[in-house]
Amino acid sequence: MVLVQWAKEHSKFTIPLAAAALIAAIYAVFDPIREFCVENKITHRFDLSRIPLLGNVRKAAMRSLLRREPAPQQDVSAWTGLADQSARLTSILDEPPESFVVVSGPRGSGKTRVVDQATANKKYRIVVDARKLAAEHSEVEQMTQLARQLGWWPVFNSIISITNAVDVMVTATTGSNAGISATPESQVRRILETLALVLANIRQDRLQAQARQHDKHHEFTIPVHTVEPADIPVIVLDNFLDKDIKFTPAILDWAASVVEAGLAHCIITTSNISGYHEVQRAQPQSPASLVSLNDASPIEAVTLLQQQLSLPTMPEQSPPPHVADAHSANDEY
Repeated sequence: MVLVQWAKEHSKFTIPLAAAALIAAIYAVFDPIREFCVENKITHRFDLSRIPLLGNVRKAAMRSLLRREPAPQQDVSAWTGLADQSARLTSILDEPPESFVVVSGPRGSGKTRVVDQATANKKYRIVVDARKLAAEHSEVEQMTQLARQLGWWPVFNSIISITNAVDVMVTATTGSNAGISATPESQVRRILETLALVLANIRQDRLQAQARQHDKHHEFTIPVHTVEPADIPVIVLDNFLDKDIKFTPAILDWAASVVEAGLAHCIITTSNISGYHEVQRAQPQSPASLVSLNDASPIEAVTLLQQQLSLPTMPEQSPPPHVADAHSANDEY
């Protein structure tokens, strides 16, 4: 009873402390869960569909339900220039990350196909589809879509309203701003910070695994500072900078810090001709690698369409008899 009375008499101290304790408790409980979910999204450690038997059964059931045949595996050999650009992108990803990699070209020029083939052997691949983010109508929905793509769960959209209400209450009571209010942009930064923490943990785990593997085959121990190329995570910002998104500067700044720390490669695919310069402004000290793609020629487009539709090449047919007789008569004449 004495404590309750004291709390009422010193509300200027107790209310901010209670609000801060509530927010800290929420973060302390759910942040480890979100970190686990993001890591599982990247590593697929607990993804049952990755188990060969269950995965094959699931794919067969879906094909039977939809009555569709599996799509043929496509490569970039049918399109002149794509194979060379894919090989160049692969060589860039085999080196430690130093700067952004921008894959630029008009829509339909094969950007996604080149990136998919170059990253096919990567163990850790994170894809953020900016087109889905731009399709959302509000900043809160865009933040939720980003969290869904990165596996950041659980997401409480109401936490923004709750923290803002608590901040207003504290300000009205004490006359000073408590600084605990949240915005969609601050939540996006928390999501990206969680992803950076997971990437740092993955790098540390791979370095320790390589060190143990080295110790098994050598009598002396040396520190391992570089990760195998296949173990370097790759972040793909797909369709980025094509449309205006509120969180574009925050994502670019975060990605630049991740690349500079050597935690992951960052590939940006865009059809915006000025996208390279916007990316360069986020990391001015390191020039971004540019992979430029062009439209296909008409012959290449037809060949690619036949591959997509699984159509056989049409054989040459001899003309009908009356057409052949007419041609022979003209020749004799």
